[in-house]
Amino acid sequence: LRRRGVARALWAAERKNNANTWFLEVRASNDAARRFYESLGFGLVGRRKNYYDSPSEDALVMKFLS
Repeated sequence: LRRRGVARALWAAERKNNANTWFLEVRASNDAARRFYESLGFGLVGRRKNYYDSPSEDALVMKFLS
């Protein structure tokens, strides 16, 4: 169901119903997900070394900034 607007609609509903601070982690190699999150207003705020297993990989920590 990629690129059909489902995730963007869910995110809009979450923001409408909750005034929170949001963080997420994404694999450093997952460029498509990172770009998507950036398009929603998330920005890079940190890195967690070796966060993922199989294969071992860093996580990029993102925070909603907009």
